[in-house]
Amino acid sequence: MINSIIEWQNRYIQRLDPTIVKRVDRYIDAVKILTLIPQRMVLNASEKIWKNYLRKADFGLLPKEYNKKIHGPYCPWRYYGKKDTNIFDVKLADFSAWMSRRDTSPRGIMAAMSRGYYSWIYHWFSPRVANAAPFLMENCRGALIVFEGLDRSGKTTQVRLLSNFLQCHAFPVVTMRFPTRAGVIGEMLDQYLNKKVEMENHVAHLLFSADRWAVHSEIENNIKCGTTVIVDRYLFSGIAFSAAKGLDFDWCMNADRGLPQPDVVFFVDVKPETLKTRGEFGVERFDDEEFQRSVRHNYQRLTDKYWQVCIYELVFREFIQ
Repeated sequence: MINSIIEWQNRYIQRLDPTIVKRVDRYIDAVKILTLIPQRMVLNASEKIWKNYLRKADFGLLPKEYNKKIHGPYCPWRYYGKKDTNIFDVKLADFSAWMSRRDTSPRGIMAAMSRGYYSWIYHWFSPRVANAAPFLMENCRGALIVFEGLDRSGKTTQVRLLSNFLQCHAFPVVTMRFPTRAGVIGEMLDQYLNKKVEMENHVAHLLFSADRWAVHSEIENNIKCGTTVIVDRYLFSGIAFSAAKGLDFDWCMNADRGLPQPDVVFFVDVKPETLKTRGEFGVERFDDEEFQRSVRHNYQRLTDKYWQVCIYELVFREFIQ
């Protein structure tokens, strides 16, 4: 019935003006021609922006401030692993984000923008904002801050100063020190460092790594709960010291792969010859000037590849105070 009415209307219009159909078709063609070029320009421009600029920052998931060299899997932005993450290593709830990281079309851009927009609407215009404190506590994370350097370089002092500084500003803080010198592994390492027992270099390196792995879940849980973890020595010390004893540099790195990545590493750089003036230098196994010089060289190799900050002890102490 409706189709017959439409056909009757078309016949009536053509009877009044036989050229109207052609003129309407020409008008539609003209509109298509006028809009085709801008559409193509917009599509080309959006695709270029997406490939050259937005994809480098993983648009919709990570901002430009994200640095894969220093931010680990618990960074404060939406991060679901590296680009080469296997699909079977991704949680089901994160599958959509995993897929969106691989969408390079303009449609992917609009989808990412829509997710960000609706997320913003949900967070800032929902009843949850009526009580902002629980919301902020739920969505925050702690930082993993590492201090590295030679023996007696002042790392422990810097850890204490930074911890006091953050606590004075109401930040929850936990401090750790490696080796822990506690538990079965820690006590063995303490005896080794104090020259009470001897170990083969490979065995000693793996024990130092096991000491860190023993508390890695504690570090991750603190970070997830919003507590900042400040560490006096971390995996970089194990690599630098073991490589200074003649072990293969790449082999030394393998034992610690998978540990939580620090957000920032402060390297307290002190010349080895100045360590002699520090108290108790020479008591432990590695308190030797030439050995410390080799360790410093290995630290510098790590600094160029992984670290964000390299500082001198006096400058940083003055900054914290």
